[in-house]
Formats: sequence, C-alpha cells, structure tokens
Amino acid sequence: MLKISLTIALKFAILICQYDHLIGFVMETIEIKIQVPREILKNIPDISKYTYEKFVLGLYLDEEISTGKAARMLNMPQDKFLEFCGKNNIPYFRSTPEEIQTEIQIMVGL
Repeated sequence: MLKISLTIALKFAILICQYDHLIGFVMETIEIKIQVPREILKNIPDISKYTYEKFVLGLYLDEEISTGKAARMLNMPQDKFLEFCGKNNIPYFRSTPEEIQTEIQIMVGL
C-alpha cells in the first residue's frame, strides 16, 4: 500500500479565481489521508486532482452542494462544471420518470 496525503480543500489562489465576488472568500481546510494499492495509481497521472474532483462530484450527487458551489470548488465556470458532469456520466437533471410526469401534469393543468 502507498500512503497518499490529500488536501481536501482549495488553495487560496484558486479561491480568488476568476469570480470577483469570491475575493476574500476563504474555506477552512482539513487534510485527509487514505491508503490505496499502488497498482491503482498507474493510470492516474494526478491522484490528488482526480480524488478531489471525485470528492466534489460525490458531494454534488449527494445534494450536499449546489452546481455553483461545486463549480467554484473545482475552479471552473458553472457551464464548464455541467460539461464536466456529462463527461463523468452525471446527469444535470436527476428527476425520476415519476417526478417528470408529475411536473408535466402540473404544467398541462396551468
């Protein structure tokens, strides 16, 4: 096993990023250590980046954070985050067929 230290947070320079409204915004950070088999790393060039991206996607999927917050955490505009979700097979609309049918019925009734 290879021990890997991952900082699950953004660096200050990334937090400032391209959004003027984020200037001065600082997140508290924690460090998480995990152990993974060495052979897993052979096809992943940047394990820290890969793990952080999957962590943020997991928070988004679990509805712990919004698309806007996920995009900021990954230092990308929201439209790029939605493209990133698509590349990772994560649908933007996550409604069930029943929920969609209910919404259609509501709209038809208007």
